[in-house]
Amino acid sequence: MKTDLIIFDLDGTLVNSIPDLTDSLNYVSHLRNHNKFTEDRVKSIVGGGVSKLIEDAFEINKNDEDFQEIFSQFLLFYKNNHSKRSHLYKNVLNTLEHYKLKKLAILSNKLDVFTKQIVKDFGIDKYFDIVLGATDGIARKPSSEPINHILKKLNISADKAIMVGDSEPDIITAMNAGITSVSVTYGYRSKEQLAKLNPNFMIDELTELKTIIE
Repeated sequence: MKTDLIIFDLDGTLVNSIPDLTDSLNYVSHLRNHNKFTEDRVKSIVGGGVSKLIEDAFEINKNDEDFQEIFSQFLLFYKNNHSKRSHLYKNVLNTLEHYKLKKLAILSNKLDVFTKQIVKDFGIDKYFDIVLGATDGIARKPSSEPINHILKKLNISADKAIMVGDSEPDIITAMNAGITSVSVTYGYRSKEQLAKLNPNFMIDELTELKTIIE
């Protein structure tokens, strides 16, 4: 298909961030005498941003009195450790290089400051026209608002854009914005979980984008 813009999710699509997220949650867990988290457990609840991750991990609500303290403890550790054990997935660099003449963007529910820093840490910031994480004033995935924001900024129509991600918010956001969705099956959700949402395409390796995008 003719595509002028490829929007990538970050965690679970370009970067495996589960090790550092798990370490950060377990730092807080240790402070609070809570049970340790496994990487599989963290993988199952990640995707909605830091607030949602903390709510699900510690089974609390953001309105609970302990929430802000846990949130602050998590951020304190994560800001110094977000790229310690995380790593790029296979074929990320050669795929970005292959499409470097197209418009490329990152759209993540991770806080914007961390999204931008992690992209720099792994040396892939040079490929992207826009890197957008969770930002005040712009709704998060699965709202169509962040995709519409990117389309407007880059002056590209929805029918010429594609969203590549690994989880439910990515598929639903693409649907809400009227753009094509591609789900990768190597990330944080199983092929069966993704198939239930009927993405336009599913791929097992990032290089398979070449069979979809001209």
